[in-house]
Amino acid sequence: MTTGHEPGHANPGPQVLLSAQARDALRAAGRASRTRERGGILVGYMEGRTIVVEDALTVPDPRANRTAYVRRPGPAKEVLDNYLRHTDALAGYVGEWHTHPEPAQPSPMDHAAMRAMTRRNQYPVAMVVAALRPGGTVQFHALLGQPDTWPHRLAGNHISVPVTHT
Repeated sequence: MTTGHEPGHANPGPQVLLSAQARDALRAAGRASRTRERGGILVGYMEGRTIVVEDALTVPDPRANRTAYVRRPGPAKEVLDNYLRHTDALAGYVGEWHTHPEPAQPSPMDHAAMRAMTRRNQYPVAMVVAALRPGGTVQFHALLGQPDTWPHRLAGNHISVPVTHT
C-alpha cells in the first residue's frame, strides 16, 4: 500500500485512506442507494495524521429515506462487537459513513453530526460520504474531527480532508 510516507515524500496533512476492501464496500453501498441513504461504521486505525479505514460496516436504518440516514447506537454496537469478535485485525472504531443518492458533498446536517461525533470522542474520527454521481460512479468526501485541544473538544470542530485509496 502506498501512503506517501516513504522517504522523499512530504508528510501529508490529515487525510482519510480507504483500503481496497473499504473502498469497494462504500462504492457498492453508494451505487445501491438510488432510493434511500445507507450508512454505518468505519473500522480502522490511525497512522500519523491519517485515518486508515480497513472496512466499512453497514448498520441498517429501517427509517432511512432519500435524504436521511440515522446510525442508531444499539444496532451499531451489535455490528461492531460482532465484527471485532470475528477478526484478528488490530482495528477499531474510527468513524462513520453514509451515502448520498446524488452528487452532494456533506450537508449542514452532516456537519452538525460531525461536530457531535468530535465532542463525543477523545481521539480523531472521520465521516465519509459516498455520493452517487450520474453514470453510477461514486465520489468520496470526508470530514475529520481532531478533538485534541480544548477549543476543538468544546466546539466539535472538524475539517474537510482528502480521501485517498489503495
